[in-house]
Amino acid sequence: MRSIPFVAKGFERIIYDQLYAYLSDNNMTTTYQSGFRSLHSIAAALLEATNSWAYNKYIDRGNVYSVVFLDLKKAFDTVYHEILLSKLSSFGIHGNSLEWFKSYLDNRQQEMFC
Repeated sequence: MRSIPFVAKGFERIIYDQLYAYLSDNNMTTTYQSGFRSLHSIAAALLEATNSWAYNKYIDRGNVYSVVFLDLKKAFDTVYHEILLSKLSSFGIHGNSLEWFKSYLDNRQQEMFC
């Protein structure tokens, strides 16, 4: 497994900021997404869901809901790289940008849940 040097962490932030801006500017994010967004937390997502259920009177009709929130410490390591690259491509990330992501992911270990 290849580790990421400390200096690269700053570079990761730059990439994140640019990718997030691109996705936001092109309306490719959903208002219901809480992960990786400032001022959006698990608590905000739970409040949004509860408000939706109450507003639509689902609870008054006797419907029962269960919610599972997962906070994966190493969530990135559980993502299938080919699916991520395919998704980036479908969002219009091509050429040198997509090649950079491929290079970044090369030889990174993926943990599998069994």
